[in-house]
Amino acid sequence: MSISLMERLNRLPTTPLRRFAGWLIIANLLVDGAILGAVWQNVALSRAAGQRLTESAAQNLAHSLSHDLASDLSVLDRALADVATQARAPGEATDAARLDASRTTAARLGAILGPDLGALRLVALDGGAVRAADGSRVPDLPRPLLNRMLAAEGMQFSGPLELAGPGRWALVLSRRIDDRRGLPVGAVFAQVPIEYFLSSPRMLDLGVDGAVSVRGPDLRLIARYAPRDASTSLGIGSSTVSDALRRQVEKAPEQGTFRATTALDRVERINAYRRVAPYPLLVVAGVGAQEALATTKEELWRDLGIALAVMVAMGALSLHLFRAHRAERQARDIAARVAREQDLLLRNELVGMSRVRHRLTTWNNSALERMFGYAPGELMHTPTRLLYLDDESWQEIGTTGYEALREGRRFRTQLRMRRKDGRPLWVDLSGTSVGDGESLWMLVDIDALKRSEEDAQHLSRCDALTGLPNRRGLRAWFSEARERPSRPASLAVAYLDLDGFKPVNDALGHDAGDEVLRVVGARLSSALRDGDLAVRLGGDEFVLTLTSVSDESDARQVLERLRQSIRGPIRLESGGTVSVDASVGLAMGGPGDALDELMHRADEALYAAKRAGKGQVSVWRVATRRPDA
Repeated sequence: MSISLMERLNRLPTTPLRRFAGWLIIANLLVDGAILGAVWQNVALSRAAGQRLTESAAQNLAHSLSHDLASDLSVLDRALADVATQARAPGEATDAARLDASRTTAARLGAILGPDLGALRLVALDGGAVRAADGSRVPDLPRPLLNRMLAAEGMQFSGPLELAGPGRWALVLSRRIDDRRGLPVGAVFAQVPIEYFLSSPRMLDLGVDGAVSVRGPDLRLIARYAPRDASTSLGIGSSTVSDALRRQVEKAPEQGTFRATTALDRVERINAYRRVAPYPLLVVAGVGAQEALATTKEELWRDLGIALAVMVAMGALSLHLFRAHRAERQARDIAARVAREQDLLLRNELVGMSRVRHRLTTWNNSALERMFGYAPGELMHTPTRLLYLDDESWQEIGTTGYEALREGRRFRTQLRMRRKDGRPLWVDLSGTSVGDGESLWMLVDIDALKRSEEDAQHLSRCDALTGLPNRRGLRAWFSEARERPSRPASLAVAYLDLDGFKPVNDALGHDAGDEVLRVVGARLSSALRDGDLAVRLGGDEFVLTLTSVSDESDARQVLERLRQSIRGPIRLESGGTVSVDASVGLAMGGPGDALDELMHRADEALYAAKRAGKGQVSVWRVATRRPDA
């Protein structure tokens, strides 16, 4: 009768083993006592040295980042000052005219500053009201900020604002514009994304657990970068800081160091801060304490290894028997757990799985059958072509997918496949080789996700009120038109602004105004010919792109016909009837002209039409580079 190893171990006397284990424990405790004393002293000295080095590194980083940020802000400050100086230059023109004339300088400086900042903007103080100098809508800035922009001297900083949409934070930096008498007539400002404050390459020295933040005078968070965080908007606008930072800034406002657990992500860091002179900003640079003091931990574990080596030498036989038994027990437990996990994986209800040999299904789970609408067992030993939408996609996977599997790589793609009833289905398909000419494929139903993505993309390019394309839709249409082989030889871009819309909106309310805009949008869309496009930019401004016109005369005829359509009476749901007209600015272009340039020309032509008395079409003349009504 054979006796198992466990039975033999159970028959061994236990008392001597326990006594020996006791002596081993006593000996190890005595030796460890002496070693741990030396280890503790060494670790304490190393930890203090590491703390000093890390504080020095954080101070250097905070100094460099504050210097870089101060330099960048000084460039922007000078740009704002240049525009303000241009707006108040002496001459015979009125203050408002000089303010409007500085739009060109603002646009040029905005282009020099780069796409991260966008163009500089001008606002004018007109009879106590604030308006944009270029006639466009003033961004939704808080009224206290506008008042401060028009009242305070020097460059002004706003707090973090969601100006470009939820989660897209920016700051507004501005300078006041005075007239010849020193009275404020407007302001120039730049909308600065928070990413602008995180653009220094020196932030790459932070390490994994490091973090850099820029805070305002009240310690409100303006921008933050941490390698371990996926989002740069965590905590933006919050004044929540550690007590250590608040106490240290009260004692030393210009610069200092502290160690604390960051309130936003609960990571302990060794930090240094520095004021961004002469601006009211504070840069805080932190290095992860755990990461910075990792060397100290390595020394601790190294010294503890000596103690463990002594313990292992004294109890080698007992430790070997214990480890062998533990390894056998763990191996059995792991094998049983893996078998259970594999069974759960193969029988899951969400991910379809199929085992394939020579592109024939040799096994599949029930989730795959439900996903594609097949009965249990119906897919067994069938060609995989049944699941593909067409021969092209089946052959494409056969080429690229199996080539990756032959090279030992995992293959993954997204494509439309076919259910049993013929309906297409978006699937996330991934496969891997399992050897012996077989491969395992996993299929996830992403049809609903794809449909939602398509719907979201459509909504992002359409105006919610009129259903016409918006500015993004116009740019997408223009890019696609440029890529077509049969792109038009000539292109007309027209800016259209409704005349008489504001009185309707003021007298009858916004609902009536919205109804007028919907009717005008529908009339424009129905009156245009194939290949033309009507776009609503916002308010009562529309853009028309005409690809089916041959010259200026042809374009004028189309636009006059559209104006005639717009002027027709509009019956409101409330029972009233209103009428509006339109002023139009037209710019003719060719295949090589940029959309922004054509829109700029058409916009200037529209202003000429407005100045000439409204209700007419003004054309930009390329030869004279001016609009002609």
